[in-house]
Amino acid sequence: MKKVLVTTSLLLFIAVNYFTVNVFAETGIDVIRASATAMNFAKLKEFNTMQIRATVYAQNQRVGIRVMSKGDDLLRFEQTIMGRDEIYVLTEDAFFQLKPVFKELDKEDALSIMILISRMMPTMMFGDVDSLNEEKVSIELIGIEKFNGKDAQKVRMTPKESPETVQYLYFDAITNWLLGVDLTSQVSLVYEKMKRLKGYVYPAVIKLMVDGKKQQEIEINKLEADIDLPDSLFERP
Repeated sequence: MKKVLVTTSLLLFIAVNYFTVNVFAETGIDVIRASATAMNFAKLKEFNTMQIRATVYAQNQRVGIRVMSKGDDLLRFEQTIMGRDEIYVLTEDAFFQLKPVFKELDKEDALSIMILISRMMPTMMFGDVDSLNEEKVSIELIGIEKFNGKDAQKVRMTPKESPETVQYLYFDAITNWLLGVDLTSQVSLVYEKMKRLKGYVYPAVIKLMVDGKKQQEIEINKLEADIDLPDSLFERP
């Protein structure tokens, strides 16, 4: 799944990577590297399979989510909306729906699923921290600010080809964990209730805020790694 997720935009790829801060960091990239260590992103890359069970709350609706991944390029996404089951499978070279009926889909249609997953597990979007290309993206440490009631190191990330899409990352000044991301001047992601899985740190609650008001909340009910997921889960009927 890690290879599949990298297909989204470079900035989202960078922003949603759970790398946190070191209060002694001198540069933005130092902060990111310190966070990668604190949240043990290296452990995430060791997992061969993963399964996420989550609930999404938005617009007075409750949606049950189940995500399964295997290796670098197999992803199964299930959701239940108002009693209706939907199942999608994304591979390196295909995207198709299994329920409610089978049909082949354009891989570009998988973007909304990838964005939702990136909100649930932001670090899945990251490659190696050393691959961050500062020739393409400006990474600047701004200083310490309050974020969600905590002291946080603030890092500005600006794509040099599209500086209007600047984003800000906030890292806990004590734990070096990622607290949230300002995607735009109006839209933010807030990460809360951190948990551990075999040393890997992830948020159990993710909030999407628009103009300071919560528009969506994702609750990670269970996260599992290195479990048995048969290939048949990712195959056409």
